[in-house]
Amino acid sequence: KANHPDFDKDFRRMIKEIFPDARLEPLEPEHPIWMASGKFASSPKEFPLEGVKHGCKTIAVYSPVPLAGYWESNEQKDGSKPLRAFQLGANIAAYATGLQAPRPRLSR
Repeated sequence: KANHPDFDKDFRRMIKEIFPDARLEPLEPEHPIWMASGKFASSPKEFPLEGVKHGCKTIAVYSPVPLAGYWESNEQKDGSKPLRAFQLGANIAAYATGLQAPRPRLSR
């Protein structure tokens, strides 16, 4: 199931406003985000992602498939689609942070 058409349209418009010279494009199967956690292999066929690239780094990631519904189900059965959505979320977070733990609160 895809995101609501208004959300999709508004998100794409926002990306154009923030990054006027960039394009939101499908992330290729070789993109490091699919295995960034080092623990899970996510499939771009199951959960296609789009991104905005700046040089060699992807600086914005968009999922046309609403992942939050899978996360809210909290289903953890082996091989289930919600579990694979959690694993993709782990890969996205790992890619975004470079696997660096957050600094302690109040640190500069």
